[in-house]
Amino acid sequence: NLNLAMLLAEMNKLGEADQAFRAVLKADPKSAQAAYNLGVLVSKDRPAEAISWCQKAAALRPDVPKYAYTLAFFQKQEGKTNDAVQTLEKLIELAPAHAESYALLVQIYEEQKNAAAALLVCRRAVSNERLSEQERYRFQARLQALTPN
Repeated sequence: NLNLAMLLAEMNKLGEADQAFRAVLKADPKSAQAAYNLGVLVSKDRPAEAISWCQKAAALRPDVPKYAYTLAFFQKQEGKTNDAVQTLEKLIELAPAHAESYALLVQIYEEQKNAAAALLVCRRAVSNERLSEQERYRFQARLQALTPN
């Protein structure tokens, strides 16, 4: 059923894919992959439901960074920035090599006009040796752009 749901989604048969993902979750409520994909599938029309499915996926598989990252992304889209910040902070603790989490967190802080918090996140990223040299360089450039003269 999971493969069928994925195929239907790729074929843009979204209603059928929705039903197939729900069938997977009925048969296996612990399918993080199905919960995640259902969340992404419904995100445009039903953002609250998308957040719920992504929360489930992230809780089931905290070792898969894209689940929590996508949850934070949807939380941010829905104006739940405090929830997004909490999700990203937890994700950075669990997956310190996930550069996209740092970047989204910096973006949120910048949008909140919280330069001090954005600077702190950039410094954390720059000093994180689990990030690639290129990623650390990118955060160093962002840090310089954010630093007042």
